[in-house]
Amino acid sequence: MMPDGLAALTLVSKFLTRDVLPVIPRALTAELRATIKLLDTARDELDALYPRLLDECRELLALDGDAHVLLHDLAASFDPTPLTSLTQRVARGSTDLTALMACHRELLEVTAAAFLSLQQLDREAQKNRTDVPAMLRRFCAVLGRHAETRLPWQAVFPWHSA
Repeated sequence: MMPDGLAALTLVSKFLTRDVLPVIPRALTAELRATIKLLDTARDELDALYPRLLDECRELLALDGDAHVLLHDLAASFDPTPLTSLTQRVARGSTDLTALMACHRELLEVTAAAFLSLQQLDREAQKNRTDVPAMLRRFCAVLGRHAETRLPWQAVFPWHSA
């Protein structure tokens, strides 16, 4: 029986560490160790990615929806059309990680557009409004949390959150 993809990555990593690393020329050990690290990182990321992306998509949809309401109230230009399609796609769910990753990328593009529109408003005549800077801080907090969840597999050194 074939191992699943995550188990296969673990097996390959162990094989390279146990059987190949001790017998390759010293000049190649750094490259092989880097390759093993990449395999381990890919395994860790794939193991955690699907539920994390689904949660992030839902959170970005809520954030972008709230931003759209604020931007609409301020008569700012922001096209909410992609939000409708993305909301439907996330609600339907997906068993395909590739499709979910594409949806997440599109949501990040919508999020960036909303963020830039809010920044523009904040620079212009809306300085007396407190809701625009508050929404910008919310964007930064949400996106910062999303980045922080990736530290366990993106950090060069082992990461332990406090």
